[in-house]
Amino acid sequence: MKFANAYIYSSDFKYQIKFLSTLEGAEDPCTVPSTSNSHVSIIMKLQRASFSIPLPIIEESARFNWSNGSTAIAASGFLEIFDIDNSRIFGYLQAQLDDENTIEGSFEAFICN
Repeated sequence: MKFANAYIYSSDFKYQIKFLSTLEGAEDPCTVPSTSNSHVSIIMKLQRASFSIPLPIIEESARFNWSNGSTAIAASGFLEIFDIDNSRIFGYLQAQLDDENTIEGSFEAFICN
């Protein structure tokens, strides 16, 4: 993962957070609202809390998005949001699809809108 961004997703104030790969050429995560590179995304209301993955609403859960257009929902993991300030989300994500497809680590996601 290179960086993460968050854009409003729905009228009930859920955001889509995208964890973008090192293949992104940009230096500012807010200049990458969409990507054809592989990435992981999750949809949620922004709040400090811990969540088990998959989330209760499976369509919003951590999703592996590959550059060929295919996707898969993470089978296990957790998401913890430590803090949210005016323009950033701080947390930790562990999402595992299988032994070869795992993302884990602390993150700082920029709220872009």
